[in-house]
Amino acid sequence: MPLLGHFINTLLSPFDLAIRRKSKLEEALASVHQLEPPPADPVSPANLSSPYAQPCYAQEGEDMILLRFFEQRCQENGFFVDVGAHHPMRFSNTFLFYQRGWRGINIEPTPGSKTLFEGSRPEDIALECAVGKPETLVFHIFNEGALNTFSVARAEKICANMPQYQIVQRIPIEKVPLAFILDTYLAPDKTIDFLTIDAEDADLEVTQSNNWEKYRPTVVLIENHEYKGAKGQVPIRAFMDSQGYRLAFRTVSTDFYLEKNTINQHFNT
Repeated sequence: MPLLGHFINTLLSPFDLAIRRKSKLEEALASVHQLEPPPADPVSPANLSSPYAQPCYAQEGEDMILLRFFEQRCQENGFFVDVGAHHPMRFSNTFLFYQRGWRGINIEPTPGSKTLFEGSRPEDIALECAVGKPETLVFHIFNEGALNTFSVARAEKICANMPQYQIVQRIPIEKVPLAFILDTYLAPDKTIDFLTIDAEDADLEVTQSNNWEKYRPTVVLIENHEYKGAKGQVPIRAFMDSQGYRLAFRTVSTDFYLEKNTINQHFNT
């Protein structure tokens, strides 16, 4: 039976695929940061060092950029999709928005992530699966959850260059196209205000698995370490350009894209 067909047959218990093999794996990951429960009140006044401080959860301030963008549009709530969500709060591009009443879909293949998201963000949809072209690959799980990857080359490079980070488990996981996930979980009348993708070297594959004719987020964030300025073509940027999106701004590691036909509504370009 084709891989996608097998996935469809198991969909009745939402994305609880073959990853329900928890017991031994969760014991192995008990000390891994990604499975730690979040603090009871991460934004209480006692946790802010200054009355002028405001919470920021994203790794490079991506949530602050998004917040400013949507505030300029006078948009107070909306819907997001987070592929490679990692953790409900840590390095999260979406948690700040969840606190403000936004809701969305969080997708993360790391075993135990669904339970963690459902406990911390019960009004979101949490999916424990991988995104990409339909196939089963080995997922490398590190003692630092932000480094988990399907890429053998990336895993080997991390182990060789950063010995403090080591693989604690390897498990086979089936990938599912993003378009199929959105067809299944996105309400017909729902608009995606922003899509954020952080898939540790599989970002282009994830991006290509969307149906861009049907699902066109207002803002698309994609992790991209191939930044080359004006020199040469960057594959992710070339693909997004082919889908009618233009690079609008960037942090150290994240590209922000807007549709070409609307970008002038937001910036004087």
